Amino acid sequence: MSIKLAVLLFAIIFQKSCQSYLIPKPEITVYSPKGFSVSIPHTHGISSVTFQGNINRELRNFNDIDLLSNVTKVENGKWIIRDFNSRLQSGDLISYRLLVVKKCLRYWFQGERFLVKEVVNLLPSAPPIPVEKDHEACMRSIHDLTQTTIQQKALIEKLESKIQHLSNYVNSQNGRSLILTGRITKEGYPSDTVTFVLNELLNLDTKVLSAHRNTDGSITFEVPTSEDKSDILEALKKSRSTRISIKEV
Repeated sequence: MSIKLAVLLFAIIFQKSCQSYLIPKPEITVYSPKGFSVSIPHTHGISSVTFQGNINRELRNFNDIDLLSNVTKVENGKWIIRDFNSRLQSGDLISYRLLVVKKCLRYWFQGERFLVKEVVNLLPSAPPIPVEKDHEACMRSIHDLTQTTIQQKALIEKLESKIQHLSNYVNSQNGRSLILTGRITKEGYPSDTVTFVLNELLNLDTKVLSAHRNTDGSITFEVPTSEDKSDILEALKKSRSTRISIKEV
């Protein structure tokens, strides 16, 4: 009887010693832009830790779990569960439970909720720029921009001068003269005839600088600019008139 009693007492003491382990409250850290970690301190005999959880919904059974992770190696005196995909923000709720295997026995820490109140930024922040260097960089940028603006202005003025010279050259090389032919009157002033054609047939109010009648009855006339000349030819093309014809000299 004494041997059986001793064995029974040993079994009771062993069971109580095994069941005396209580899982400490986990430390949970939420990261930005995503991820979080769950950790508990290491105790001799722990061989694995499993995390099960849901985000913003209750953790009711073992078949409805969003997050499941298991670690079998202690890290710097802690058992750390890491999630690298979940995006959490302040106000989110993590419902979770932990399963710890210690000396072949299973211990549960369940029915817990963690409310996210703060998020740790994982992205490195840029070092502050000294005010002096910032001011120097700003002044240097303003100087460079001013020099570029001056150079561009000089280039624009040079291009405008070349365009003006080219326009003068075009206008001086019969660039403003046209010949009017067709069913036109051979009486009256040639300039009046040209003005009538431009106003009534082409709906233009272009000024006629000069006009003279040729021996074949056509009229050669001149307008102020080469642009006026182009407008007349374009208007005649659109009118599709068969009564008159206007051509370049």
